[in-house]
Amino acid sequence: MQKRVERPESANKITSDIESLKKGMADTGGEITEIKDKIKQLTELAGQQHGKLDKLTDKFFNLSVSASFGDR
Repeated sequence: MQKRVERPESANKITSDIESLKKGMADTGGEITEIKDKIKQLTELAGQQHGKLDKLTDKFFNLSVSASFGDR
């Protein structure tokens, strides 16, 4: 006849804590991935806006040059 040896209560608590930590780490990893994706999207959007601002600056410069020569 075999006897089943039960773990002490502290071992059960440690096992439960380890499982909770694993889940927390997985959740954190998922959140980090989401944040990285958002940063990438925002960086791309900022680059697009920067390009639009450069074009607008060029247009204003050309307009001011054109207006100053038109006054002569």
